[in-house]
This record gives sequence, structure tokens and C-alpha cells, in this order.
Amino acid sequence: LVYPAANVANKNPNIYLNQLGTNYDLASWPWVNELETWTIQDNLTMTHGDHTFTFGGMWMHFNKQQDLFGPTQGAFTFNGTYTGNGKTGPGATGSDVADFMLGGAFEFQQLQQQTEPNYLSRSGALWANDSWKASSRLTITLGVRWDAFPHAYTQKNDVSSFYVNLYNPAQAPIVNSKGQIIAGSGNLLDGLGIAGQNGIPRGLVQNHWALFEPRVGIAWRPWDDNTVLRAGYGLYYERVQGNDIYNVAPNPPFSSTATIFNTQLSNPGGGTGAILPSSLTVYDPAYPTSNTQQYNFGIQHSFARSVVTDVSYVGTKGTHLSDTRNINQPFPSGAAQVLAGTANVNQVRPYLGYGNINEYYNGGNSSYNALQASLRSDSWHGLTLQASYTYSHAIDDVSGDVPPNAHQNAYAAYLEYGNSVYDRTQMLILSYVYNIPAPWSRALAKAVLGNWQLSGISTFETGVPINITLSGDNAGIGGAPYRPDLIGNPAIGGGSRQVWFNPAAFAQPARGLFGNAGRDVVRGAGINNTDASLFRNFPGILKLESSSLQIRAEFYNVFNQVNFATFGTTFGAPNFGQAISARDARTIQLGAVLSF
Repeated sequence: LVYPAANVANKNPNIYLNQLGTNYDLASWPWVNELETWTIQDNLTMTHGDHTFTFGGMWMHFNKQQDLFGPTQGAFTFNGTYTGNGKTGPGATGSDVADFMLGGAFEFQQLQQQTEPNYLSRSGALWANDSWKASSRLTITLGVRWDAFPHAYTQKNDVSSFYVNLYNPAQAPIVNSKGQIIAGSGNLLDGLGIAGQNGIPRGLVQNHWALFEPRVGIAWRPWDDNTVLRAGYGLYYERVQGNDIYNVAPNPPFSSTATIFNTQLSNPGGGTGAILPSSLTVYDPAYPTSNTQQYNFGIQHSFARSVVTDVSYVGTKGTHLSDTRNINQPFPSGAAQVLAGTANVNQVRPYLGYGNINEYYNGGNSSYNALQASLRSDSWHGLTLQASYTYSHAIDDVSGDVPPNAHQNAYAAYLEYGNSVYDRTQMLILSYVYNIPAPWSRALAKAVLGNWQLSGISTFETGVPINITLSGDNAGIGGAPYRPDLIGNPAIGGGSRQVWFNPAAFAQPARGLFGNAGRDVVRGAGINNTDASLFRNFPGILKLESSSLQIRAEFYNVFNQVNFATFGTTFGAPNFGQAISARDARTIQLGAVLSF
């Protein structure tokens, strides 16, 4: 290991076999964290004529102490490049298992030490709202909220970030051909600013205070009491939750994460006393606050006392969402030297002395637009039914909370804009409870055919997008979330377990280039599932009015539909294009409940 003293728990290193899709990962465990929060909130409501006013405020204190995330035991990644002479994908002869057996790792990472910082944050808010009944048929709601989200910090200021304006190339360390830093050759903290020192904010980023959020809502009955038109708009700010600063905390000088490529399982550091460039997770100093705009317009109509329909347009627009880019990705000229074998990737990075510098910059965008319709009946001839249908599209730059580096090319982040991983084009959900009528007059018929109840939930959904990845370091930048080239329609010829999508629609990019396939260009399997229950009730079974016996049969996936769940998404892997696993098959459960 690079830091032998870090592995105090004497754990085995993490092993990742990319082609096989098998990982041995002990994560950061054992792992300790403690959380304390205090919230003070109050509201004042006042009615004056047709207006109902609400005023309020809130203050929250958040205190969390936890161990750093990171593999103090080390983590090795194998992807077939060692036995494949640097090549991956179709035609390559390398094997991740063979690489592991021979000890040739594509990447090694290790956390230097697992400290336990104490993280603090404060939040405050003020709001005012007016619900105005303009007429018997029109209600207008207007409101505004102000939020204060100063960025989280650590109690002892034991955290740092990288600032481009503080980096001095003249003080950069010298990196040798093994990717190691030559001892005494430069400033190992070049460009790093420590919280609370030399004008650096305790939270490492700018705080933004002008966070005003207007809201408006309208409910109008234009014709009669059976029809209501509704519309609304709201702007909402939110802090990125604590995971951003938790991931920044392992930076030097308080800890360090060493990363080295093309190394050996037996000696990843390459020699006793070797100094490896630290990989950093940092902030863009501007760090704008994430916000979402939500808007909707819809109509509700009651056809009868127990039947109500709702048809609406619903949209959201996310701005300044959490996103990450590697600002220390080599430029094309440096990458060409890496591919030619004349330089190590750590020798050609823009900021020498460091490995990857993954920067949270809150530059993500998202949009969601949907037609949403529902039908609800309540005890209509014994049937209670809820039917909901959604036709929608969700797009974003990156999906998920505080993601790792998500860009192939850190200098062309716009190429990541594509389908969200949670996008489902169509969804139909049916839920129902049917008390089966027993109109028979004969006592025997009632005893046999009465008090039956059928209920269930049926779900029909199109599949979510899945991302196609490419292992190895095709562009010579030290590894990235690569994608292959898209040369055909992946949907043609697919749909079975063995060929869910067409693997021939993808190709290995030319050496030195990024693949042209966009994010999430393939869709996984949808869901066709029905869960149903059949109950038979026997009231007064113990000759007590309050007693009952219920016999129930419950069926999960009653029609035993095959719903594939995971897929081979790594280009060139043996299972590429195949469905790997499926959701649960039919399950039947029988039971009885006696109440008295």
C-alpha cells in the first residue's frame, strides 16, 4: 500500500473487475457518524375580510461529526488493459481476471488517513402568504419566501479547496515518468486554500443571500361547482446537502487520496517513500445556489358524486444543479503524449502535482414536462378505483445527488445533456378495491358467495434509460466515464434476454478520441406487473358483533411477467447488450386474520 499506516483495521483492498462486473468492496467500514439538529419555527395566521395572511420564520442548526469516506485499505481497478496491451473493447485480447491474476492494475486509489471532522451549517427562512378569496368562484394565493443557506463549514477549519488564482506554475512539483513527485522539487500544497485563512471563507465558497422565492396559485370555477381550473408557479432554492463538503474534506494537508494508473498489485506506489500526486475534490468558488422552478395548469371535473377526473400539464426547470468536472484533465496535446508512451498522465496535467481535481461547480440543468391524467371513483357500485397516466420527458446534464466526475470531456460539459436516468416516457398505474356484490336472496348463496373482496395494483411503465460505458483510457487522460461511438440504432434487433439492445450499434472510438454516443441512449425494460389480493370476510364468526375472520390470498406478479432489471452496459464485455437479471417472479401468499 502507498500509506501502510492508514489501514488500521487491517482490511483487504477493494477489488473492481470492470469487464466481469464483479466487485469486492469493503467501503469505509467500520464507519462512525453522529448528527444533531435544532429547529425553531413559528407561524402567525391572520384573517381579514376575504384575505387569510400567513407569516412565519425558521432557524435550523445542523451539526454532524463523521469519519471521512475513502478506502484506507486501498482500491484496485482491473479492466483488461494490462493483458490487452492497453486496448479494450471488441478485438482486444485482455481480460480483467487475467490482469488481476498477473497483478497488473489499471488504477489504484488509497485514502491517507480517516479523520473525523465536525461539520456545521445554519439555515434560516422568512415567509409571507396571502390566500385571497376574490369571489365565490375564484381563489388567488400569493406568497414569497426568503432563504438563507450559508455554506457548511468545519468546526476546526480542517478542510481545504483548490483555487486556480492561488496556483503558481513556478512552484509546481516535478513529476517523473512513473507519475511520482520528486521529493523536494516543489510546493505540494500549490493552489490550496485552507478554510478561514488568508481571506478564504470558512465554507470555502461564496455565500448567496438574495434568495427570494415567489409563489402564485389560482383556483377558479368558471362554469359550475363540478369544474375547477388550477394553475400555479413557484421558485424554490435548496442547499446541496452535506455530502459535498464530506467529499471535499479528505484534501491535503489534512488527508490525501493517492491515485496512480497502470501499476502493480504487489507494489502500487512503485517504491518505498514514493510521493504520489493527490486527487482532490474541490469547489468552484462562485458555487451558485441550486434552484427549481415548478409550474402547472390543469382542470378537474366531477362527472358524478363519486367520479372525479384530473388532466394537468406539469413542468419543472432545474438550474445550478450539483455537477462535477475534472478541471485537471489533460489537454489533447498532453493526452497525445500519454498515448504515444512518451509521458505519464500526471506529467501533462494542467496543474502539475495533482491527479484528478474534481470540482463541484453547480452547473447542471434539468427539465421535466408531463401530461398527467387521473380518474378516481369512490364506492361506485362497490368499486373504488384510482387510475393515473403520465406522458413525460425528463432531461438533464447529470442525474443524482453530488455526483462524481460525470463528463467524458471536462471542456465540453454541454455534450452530457441527455435523458435523465429516471425518465419514463409513459406510466399507467391502476389501483382498485372491488367489494363483489351478493344480490342473492337465499341464505346459502349469501353464505357462499357474499363478503368477497378483490383488490390490486397494476403497473405499466416504459423503461428508464441506461448509460453505455467504455472501459480503459481511450483518450489518454487517465480514465474517465467514457462512452463508445454510436454507429446504428441500438433498438433494432433487440428485445430478448440474450440481445436486449443491439451491441453492433456501438463501436470503439479511434484512439485518442471520445466516443460520440450521448448519455443514456439505450432504454432498459419497462414494467408490466399486477399484484392482486382476494379476501373472504366472515363477520360475527365468534357470535360477537365485533368479531370477524378474513381468509386472504395474495398474488405478487400474478401473471408471472418477466420484467428484466439490469443489463450489460460495458462495451466489449461478454454480457454487453444482454439482460442480466429480472425482477421477482410470481409469488403467492396465503393467510388468515381473526379479529375479536
